[in-house]
Amino acid sequence: MRQFFSGITRREAQFTVAGSVLALVVCMPLLARADPGVIPGNNPADSGAEQAMDVQRGDSCRDLLPADTPTHVVCHWLTPPQDAAEVAAFWAADGGANLEAAEPLSTASATVRPSPRRSATTSSTSAPTPTATPVESRSPDATASPLATEQPGTAAIKAARAAGLRIWVESDLADDYLAGATRFQTALDALAEAARQPGVIGVKFVDNLAYSGFTSADDVEAFLSRTVDALRQAVPGKRLAIGVVVPELGCGAATACVAAMRDKAPLATKKLVERYIKASAVEQVYVSNGLFASAYHQHQLHDPKTGKQQPITPAIATRAQWLSIKALDWDTLAQISSREYGLAHSGRAAPWDDTQATAQINTRIGTVIGLGVPTVTLWGHHAVDGGRTYRLLDADLAGNPLWSQLIRQQLRERLSVVFDPRSTELGIRQDIAALSKAAGEIFILV
Repeated sequence: MRQFFSGITRREAQFTVAGSVLALVVCMPLLARADPGVIPGNNPADSGAEQAMDVQRGDSCRDLLPADTPTHVVCHWLTPPQDAAEVAAFWAADGGANLEAAEPLSTASATVRPSPRRSATTSSTSAPTPTATPVESRSPDATASPLATEQPGTAAIKAARAAGLRIWVESDLADDYLAGATRFQTALDALAEAARQPGVIGVKFVDNLAYSGFTSADDVEAFLSRTVDALRQAVPGKRLAIGVVVPELGCGAATACVAAMRDKAPLATKKLVERYIKASAVEQVYVSNGLFASAYHQHQLHDPKTGKQQPITPAIATRAQWLSIKALDWDTLAQISSREYGLAHSGRAAPWDDTQATAQINTRIGTVIGLGVPTVTLWGHHAVDGGRTYRLLDADLAGNPLWSQLIRQQLRERLSVVFDPRSTELGIRQDIAALSKAAGEIFILV
């Protein structure tokens, strides 16, 4: 065990253990609206209790996988879910001292520390869903500076480089492609120009691929082929990425739900998305996290212990999505990461206290990292949608319990943020400097 953990950082070791355990526990379920593009915001008043999974009651993570899951995928509880929180707390206590002091079990003297049992309740808050690029425009900086005379994207790249961030540039070219050759070429050229700036490592050129707009899978593949070929020529050596959403993955074994989700997004089924990933041959794929809660709740899963049906809650849908992604082996095709929409709040101040913020982080970041996802991208820094502004920090870059916890937990190298240089709190440099305290990577919208 010492040899294994010597190769990773102390914080990563803690999250590997705690996140892997918490992945099988209902901590604080994710809520979202039925469709991408409409953001309700977070409202702690909507919180509700949800019964934790219980292996003694007959709950099984296997029930969350669809019938066509490959037989080599094994799903069983390493620790009963009702005990998992105490196990995670034991290993994470005192800065991970127990984890660092752990020794391999020997055949001569092997001891096992029992985990205390306790009942756990979970609560939930509604979470935002993905949106198109925010449209609100602001002056790049409130005061005169060299940055003020530059294009916002160029100024943001320079500020991000000065802050020591890994830099991606991002634009959703699907709408431009569908609008015609002239508009597409103009948008493509602008994205490529931004990608050539010093310090930029990659280009993300589409989000929620094929959820809307396209009329056939062949059209989607034609868009991918044309765009990837053009970017490979225009910016050789840069990493390319796409964003996808696959509604059926949250259905688990509920066949009626799968059918309904395929009807909702016929070009964004898991079979077709896998086809797109293979066709695009991009280096990275970002899967939108925490969507379609209202639609999922209309369907039910069979409880094998009680013999009754239970609604698909946001927590179940989330767990089912990432178990399914692991079963699909997409990580052999590209690096699979998460884009999380549930940590942004609407209004000027975050709704969570320290305890709630910690629970949100453990659920939305710790659980995902524990399942092997390398990075989590946080959406919602001064993002405007439907006339509402969403934030990660509070207004005017004021701190809040969530942001303080993110900094304190030293997750910087695992976290990314989405940043629109035309929509800032205090200005490009000030905003990026604040974001860089908790995140090590940035996606700059151009």
